[in-house]
Amino acid sequence: MLSIPEIPSHLWQTVFQNTQEAILISNPEGVIVEVNPAFTRITGYSREEAVGQTTKLLKSGYQDKDFYRKFWQSLAAEGKWQGEIWNRRKNGDVYPEILTVSSIRSGDKIQYYIAIFYDISFLKEQIDRFRHLAHHDALTGLPNRLALELFLPQALARARRQGTLLVLGMIDLDDFKPINDTFGHKAGDDLLRAFAQRLQQSVRSTDMVARFGGDEFVIVLEGLVRESEVENCLDRIGEICRSPFILPEGIEAKIGLSLGWILYPDDDAENTNSADRLLRNADMALYVAKAEKGDRASWRHRWGQTAQTQILAAHSDRIEGYGDLCERLLRIGAPTIADAARQFVEAFYASLAKSAESASILATLSGQEMQHLKDRQAEHLHWLLNPELTAEQHRERALQIGQIHALVGVRPSTLVQAMGIYQQNLVDRIIAMPARVVDRASLVQVINIRLEQELRAEIDAVEQLQAAYRHWLADCARAASAAGSIDAYIAACIDRLVELPGMAAAAWGQPGGSGQAVVRHASGRFNDYIEALRNARLDTELALSENSRSQSTVARAWASRAVVVNPSYIRDHHHARWRETAWAVGIRSSAAVPVTLRDEPIGVVSLYGRYPAQFEGLFMRDLLDTLQYVLSWAAACSSASRTAQPPTTAHASE
Repeated sequence: MLSIPEIPSHLWQTVFQNTQEAILISNPEGVIVEVNPAFTRITGYSREEAVGQTTKLLKSGYQDKDFYRKFWQSLAAEGKWQGEIWNRRKNGDVYPEILTVSSIRSGDKIQYYIAIFYDISFLKEQIDRFRHLAHHDALTGLPNRLALELFLPQALARARRQGTLLVLGMIDLDDFKPINDTFGHKAGDDLLRAFAQRLQQSVRSTDMVARFGGDEFVIVLEGLVRESEVENCLDRIGEICRSPFILPEGIEAKIGLSLGWILYPDDDAENTNSADRLLRNADMALYVAKAEKGDRASWRHRWGQTAQTQILAAHSDRIEGYGDLCERLLRIGAPTIADAARQFVEAFYASLAKSAESASILATLSGQEMQHLKDRQAEHLHWLLNPELTAEQHRERALQIGQIHALVGVRPSTLVQAMGIYQQNLVDRIIAMPARVVDRASLVQVINIRLEQELRAEIDAVEQLQAAYRHWLADCARAASAAGSIDAYIAACIDRLVELPGMAAAAWGQPGGSGQAVVRHASGRFNDYIEALRNARLDTELALSENSRSQSTVARAWASRAVVVNPSYIRDHHHARWRETAWAVGIRSSAAVPVTLRDEPIGVVSLYGRYPAQFEGLFMRDLLDTLQYVLSWAAACSSASRTAQPPTTAHASE
């Protein structure tokens, strides 16, 4: 074993062999002289295969010359470099790692470079998974409204650059509601999945198909040169409902479709190049197609090609979603809007119960909480179409609602689906209103603008909140390898955590006397909660014994060595004795994350949320599992550091 100056050899050997991080030591020329077992586990190279090779053995080719220039400059000036790098395993797989490289000197002369690194593929995969869920519809797997908003401006730019035609179409299923009502929501979901599959198969691989919500879909057909190509593409789409859909359980579903479409750049008369405007015009064309459904000659309608859409086009510039004209239109539709909001809420919660994840979240609510939630949502849906509402008021409140949705585990795809259902419900009712065609069409446009702004703000809030939690976790992960004291490290992590939206309190406890956890550090309202429990002559949820009468999240996490969640103090019988006290200090849910060292628990981090089901959703579950991994890894680094404090490093393969 190579000896390192100023580190006793027996201590260094213990750290070297047992640390969870890979260690690589090279001479000044970059020739590897020693590696540890963790190096072999991460890279796939044995000690015999690595020693004698240069660090280029691991080079991925992902970093350019400028990266390595800055790397060596930092190492020369500061004697240390730390950051993220991509390297290659023996089997050829490329993976990300957090890397710190330090130089070991004897006087002015560099003797060795020592690198300690750890694989962060797990964290990268989690982030990629979160991004996929945010941009895809959970039911059909198609891109969702958010993905379309990112894609469409780029597609328009390509069409302008290449001088080609682009079709933007809004599709709505005819007679979908009777299928839902007759055979149930499961049959409706099966039909939407089957239709999405046929629709995707009817277009080219370079075209985009997105689900806009409810039974509405969007198509973007790119790279077209002649209008005859457009007709051929649309004819193929029109064929997909010619034959009935055979659903599971032998159900035969017959539906039609309506299409409103616009050809870019030909139908962009004002040369706006605006994705929002074109999408709105396609939606208006769809409105005309549906309004004429009973006696129309074609299932599709092109924007601007009839007197009716030309009239709508003349009015569309005046519609911005807010202001005097919108106020007049919304007052015309007020009774219809109020009735639609009430009916939608009941239908929406019935549909949520079909999703296992959503159903588990709803199950955490008491009957009173559920009714309160429904009343609040109906009131909000009615409020967002208030004639006197301003754009600023709307966005501010929508951001607040979106943050709450994010905290209780509502996915962006669920928001998109819900808003699509509500939008379709409203539009169907407005089409049937006894009012002028222009007023009805303009009102549809106002509603679409308002709901679009609502959805954007709520999704922004969800993404902002999830990004804040991800950044916090990433910072904890980056600091883990340098953890000297596990108590100080966890204290710093949970102090930052309680500053995030939704967090009421957090604490770090380790075993003490009588099977109780000793609180090493507390943040937020934890001390207020403990004092309130003591005043009520209740125990403090901190028993670690498997035989504890309380069986709190802390006790169960300690016993199981796994994350345990209490979705609701109201519904979880394990926490019945603490519910009133928890509610009094603003705590609605909790979670416990055990920290392990060599597969044995050494303590538990307890977290307390301001909302029921706050730790129940997929995002938070994944976050807590990753947090357990990061904290336990920090404990291993801290243990190694207390034994011998070697330089904290990781390697560059140049």
